[in-house]
Amino acid sequence: MHSFIKQMILRNTVNAALQRACVYDDGADTKLKEEFKVAAKQWLMEFGERYKRPNTNPELWCDEIQSLSEILNQGFGPYLRDGKIKLGISQKMVSLYLKYLWLISGDQDKKPLFAVLDRGIMKAASVTNAPNWTHLDDKNEYIRVVEAVDEHAQRVFVADGAQWEADEWPGMNDDD
Repeated sequence: MHSFIKQMILRNTVNAALQRACVYDDGADTKLKEEFKVAAKQWLMEFGERYKRPNTNPELWCDEIQSLSEILNQGFGPYLRDGKIKLGISQKMVSLYLKYLWLISGDQDKKPLFAVLDRGIMKAASVTNAPNWTHLDDKNEYIRVVEAVDEHAQRVFVADGAQWEADEWPGMNDDD
């Protein structure tokens, strides 16, 4: 894949996860925000190299999402709102990055295990008691929601939530 495409994927992934999340504390300056984004992109690139969907289960998936949060929290915690990156923001980075890799390359091994969660997808899937994805920070709640999206996908005769979300999102009116 051309380096320009890789950089656009990383930029779009991180920006999409951060655009409505209000992750930075008031004391974070522009340089620090850029360093944060560089660290997130580096982790995503390394993760994308090692990720293979057939080798992943929900526990490993959640461990990876948590790993991204922990790396970012260690380096930037004092400059983050609430002192940390929540699971909902990390899941969006991880899932969206893999979604790009999967759809651009066609490599099924890069297909995310679960759908990219955001407000529009949870609404379209009629998730009961849908949380605000930017505040989501409980692994069990995350699993409940992605399983609800998977169940919705199967009800509409799509294999899983990741495939359904990939097909559904382009028709969404919300940039969330």
